Amino acid sequence: MIKNRLISMFILFSCSSGVLFADDFNQFLNKAIEKSPYLQSSAIGVEQAKQESYKQLRYENPTLSGEFSKYKPNDGSNDSGYNISLTQPFRLWGVSGDKERFSQAIVKGANSEYMLNTSDFIRNISLYFTVYAQEKMLLDLMLDATNIAKTIYDISQERHAVGSISRADMLQAKAIFLEQQTQYDSLNISSIESYYELLKLAGIKEKIEINTNHTFEVKKSDISENPELNLLIHKKDIAQAEAELTSNILETVDVTASYSKEPDQIVNGVALSLPFPLFNTKYEEKRIAQLEAKKMNFLIENEKNSIQTEHSKLLIQRELLEKLKLKNENVLKLKMEVLEMFLEKYKVSQTTLMELLNIKNQVIQTKENLIKINIALNQNAININYIQGDINAQNLIN
Repeated sequence: MIKNRLISMFILFSCSSGVLFADDFNQFLNKAIEKSPYLQSSAIGVEQAKQESYKQLRYENPTLSGEFSKYKPNDGSNDSGYNISLTQPFRLWGVSGDKERFSQAIVKGANSEYMLNTSDFIRNISLYFTVYAQEKMLLDLMLDATNIAKTIYDISQERHAVGSISRADMLQAKAIFLEQQTQYDSLNISSIESYYELLKLAGIKEKIEINTNHTFEVKKSDISENPELNLLIHKKDIAQAEAELTSNILETVDVTASYSKEPDQIVNGVALSLPFPLFNTKYEEKRIAQLEAKKMNFLIENEKNSIQTEHSKLLIQRELLEKLKLKNENVLKLKMEVLEMFLEKYKVSQTTLMELLNIKNQVIQTKENLIKINIALNQNAININYIQGDINAQNLIN
């Protein structure tokens, strides 16, 4: 009977935190993404960038001018005439291509920033979800510890009733049972606080049940799609496109079509005018844009080095955590067997209360270690996936 009770109390916590009809993590995350005002604001930034790109490509309006003239020849007669002209600036062919590339770079940069913002949001939600999951698992563990303490107290009462232990030992077992209940209540308060902090971070107002039974898996093993790195690359592309655009000394030519009616003739004409770059060759603008692109190259290289170092660290950390988890699982199996034996011994007065409580505490501590290791593995997977670009908003960008 005691063995069955222990088995039921110490089922691995990867299976113990589920809530019937609760949202799983992915359902909860989708709600957070859908309702987040922060992400909605970030999405508007993408639309703003599109409008900015359209602005870059639009043509200038033509200029219409007119002139009325009064003629007074020497013969004393009166006559009149007028002139109408239409001037349209035309963008040079090379400039049009540069503007197209610049506008595309702006949109890609905005998309990349939106992906970074969404990736950060998802990572933060995921990490805080693990904090809440840990609180829930520790709460479940404390409930199991309370149940074990209650079992020990029940045995102590039975033994005190037959005079095999002192009243002091029985009262000590009761005090430990009541203390476990107090610790459970304290952890419950902490768990509730974590729950509402998670809802606040997600931007969800209504109360929903969340199933904390979720394992985060590492998806791949390179850093080519890192969102922070991609944003820097797109910023460099914008700087390079801007450098090419500003290197055009001549951007437009003005074509003017005119119609003039004079007393004795009608004159039609077409004129072409273009700036003469004698003083303003845009050297400074071009140089500034080139330096910006060069600066971004250094920042990209620095970011790559930082990401690779962090990635290597996380992979090594994960390997060590997996080994540590296996060792603790083996230790737990042994301590569970010892606890079962000591409960049987305590029931027949073959061990002391202090020895039994010591074993009980060791079991609880090992289980707590396993909870923290599992949470650390989940957080490790979240951070690895973020670095590798597996947490992104690619499917959310229209």
